[in-house]
Amino acid sequence: MTAPWLSAGLAVAALVAAAPARAEVSARLSASVVEAGQPVELVLTASSPAGAAAPSAPRLTLPPSLKVEGPRVMLQQEVRISGGQIERSVGVTVRWTLMSQVVGEHRVGPASVMLGARRVGAPPLTLKVVAAGTLPRVPQRRTWPLDLFDPFAGGGAAPRLFNDEPERLPETPPELRVDTAPDPTAFLRLTRDPSGPLVVGEPLRVRVYAYGRRGVFRILNISASARPDFLSIPLDDDPTDDSLQRVSIDGEPWLAVALSDTALVPLKSGRLGLGQVTAAFDGRGYPARDPLQGLLRSTPPLEVDVREPPLEGRPPGYVLGDVGSFQLTAQVSPRRLRRGESLSVVAKLEGTGNLPSHLPLPQQNGVVWLQPTVAEKLEPQDGRLGGFRAFTYIVRVDREGELELGALSLPYWDPAQRAYRVATAPLGRVTVTPAANPSEPPSGTAAPTGAPEHPQLRLSPRALLGPESPPRRYADAPWAWLGLVAPPLLVLGADGLRLLRGRLAQRRRRRREDPWSRALASLEELSAASLGPEVASAIERALFLGLEARLGLAARGILRRDLHAALVERGAPTALAKAILTLLDACEERRLLAPEPAPELVREAHRLLSELRQLRPAARSV
Repeated sequence: MTAPWLSAGLAVAALVAAAPARAEVSARLSASVVEAGQPVELVLTASSPAGAAAPSAPRLTLPPSLKVEGPRVMLQQEVRISGGQIERSVGVTVRWTLMSQVVGEHRVGPASVMLGARRVGAPPLTLKVVAAGTLPRVPQRRTWPLDLFDPFAGGGAAPRLFNDEPERLPETPPELRVDTAPDPTAFLRLTRDPSGPLVVGEPLRVRVYAYGRRGVFRILNISASARPDFLSIPLDDDPTDDSLQRVSIDGEPWLAVALSDTALVPLKSGRLGLGQVTAAFDGRGYPARDPLQGLLRSTPPLEVDVREPPLEGRPPGYVLGDVGSFQLTAQVSPRRLRRGESLSVVAKLEGTGNLPSHLPLPQQNGVVWLQPTVAEKLEPQDGRLGGFRAFTYIVRVDREGELELGALSLPYWDPAQRAYRVATAPLGRVTVTPAANPSEPPSGTAAPTGAPEHPQLRLSPRALLGPESPPRRYADAPWAWLGLVAPPLLVLGADGLRLLRGRLAQRRRRRREDPWSRALASLEELSAASLGPEVASAIERALFLGLEARLGLAARGILRRDLHAALVERGAPTALAKAILTLLDACEERRLLAPEPAPELVREAHRLLSELRQLRPAARSV
């Protein structure tokens, strides 16, 4: 029987493995202290789990003292292998180049992106700008006795031209060797290994190099286009290297540096594009349109031909994508157990290539394999993917006798041999004895004397035969469940009443403050009260409130000669606008010349407000 702690551990591991990945947002500066006029790069990295909304709409908040160039956005896919599961995430890397001529500390950020319907940002950073020429100069690392590319070691003199003889140039490493330079100043080069067609799941090693002819340079930023048809796994934790190497191209001296080293695993067949890699060269001999951008160069587009392994000779159970060279071993413990108990099988798969995340299992009656626990160590091996995965299985056996467990076997495609192979690990035999009778006490033990008898063990004769009535529990009573549910319901009801009361009060307050309601109230007062000398002013006030409520027009601040054009512009019919001006003129005349206003003015105001009410409300002016 499986131990309780083992079952609990497996359940916890399953819950942890099933927990979704959370979105991650971070930002960093390439340097925290720079001189005035010196560019600095801000990099924002955001990722979200596969299936969720990809990060979008990057935004950077800056003070006016900082000049910004960008953003430059690079899409990316990340693959994490944890507990035998492949977790994919999508994200972006956003780069801004900043520069300031103002000495002091500047608040940079926050930088943020949209994740679904919410905006998530990284904490703001601080950039300190000091006067030009105050920071110490860091000498360039040299790989030969005399730096002909910068003979004055970064001094004020201009670099001189190369005058080395071809035979004095050092031997070029094989990975940096180029026959002809595609650009006379600087260029990027992308290499792939292997160079021929691939099969689905066969790792492809992609390396990017930068070459410069005009002296010492540095790379401001590197960006690569999205590769949705590949799993991208970096083969170097720090692919960028500041040490430049001197190489010979067409007998001329150049500087070269490795930028990235990545393994790409194709996910489907066809002509798949590797995208382009873009980098910016920064140096005195590399002119650029903008000092914040640098001299941009890109790799030419490149495609690879990906096919499926041949159907001829394909072994049963082969899974598309299992490509590499693998060895499989297994250990079984214990070899002798009772029926209903469990044993442990530890299988170790190691080698190079795209290691599978699960193994085919031998199935037979009475043998149940539970989900495995996976431990792994994947790391580059001579520029190739490699490592091992260890699968620990708990196997429950419900049969007796001598059982042959069979063997673990993994069919895979070996790209080096261009043939199918099968990695096999025999499991051997186990001896299963009958299960112990749980109702009998173990041999050599006796029932304790003097112990109190359990109430449920008292036996008494029954008058009628039938099923035994279950013991009565407090949790079975209706009032017990009512006591559990009633307090939360009362709290929710009280909160609902408080919320309803607040909404009703808010609705009454809005109704009192609504200009249209006030306009109608003014006319109701005119209809109820006797006509007096202030009725003309009340009619004008009601008209102004109605115009503000329906057309969003503050008519009090507009001259009378411009009011007609403003009403028509806000959507009022010409006849209605003319009638409103006529009524306003009549009210003005009645208020100044005739103290006794006529009742027809009140009826005309009612008619005009009714026509205004039928118009479509416009946005209120701010």
